[in-house]
Amino acid sequence: MAERSQDLMQPSNRSSAGPHLAYSLEEASELTALSVRSLRYLVRGGRLGYVRLGRRVLIPHASLEVLLKQHYCRPCTPLDAEAPIRPRKASSGHDNETANSKAPIEEPGPFG
Repeated sequence: MAERSQDLMQPSNRSSAGPHLAYSLEEASELTALSVRSLRYLVRGGRLGYVRLGRRVLIPHASLEVLLKQHYCRPCTPLDAEAPIRPRKASSGHDNETANSKAPIEEPGPFG
């Protein structure tokens, strides 16, 4: 029984049990592939929840999940390789109508 309690205290056994309740900034950085600086920016901006214990900043697992779910993008629909491609209009960029319709250049203001 004493051997089993010592085995549970080993770091390798604790990490394989499942996700931690909270991570240090470095650990959260490794899990999310975001830099520590980016995580600090999100914490300071109020976009990522955190817990402060003394001088330590911990990021709760649930906060990381919320952050990633908020910024989840659905994959775009795949393009049909057989569909025809619409040709674009050829524009020279030196159209007389657009050159005459431009607004006159204004004088710079006090900051320009």
